[in-house]
Amino acid sequence: MKNRALTSVEEFILKQYGGDITYFAQLYKTSVCKVNEWIQHDAHIINGKICIPTKHSA
Repeated sequence: MKNRALTSVEEFILKQYGGDITYFAQLYKTSVCKVNEWIQHDAHIINGKICIPTKHSA
């Protein structure tokens, strides 16, 4: 079984929800615009939390 601790938001939405950003946004109680922003910034889901890379990230 694979360790799924680190997954990109875009990949997760495509695999788990068939690319349905609206449904994903409802589950995370946020807006579609915010989800699109996460995808644009290459955010990842780490242990169930959305993490957006910063300039200081290695």
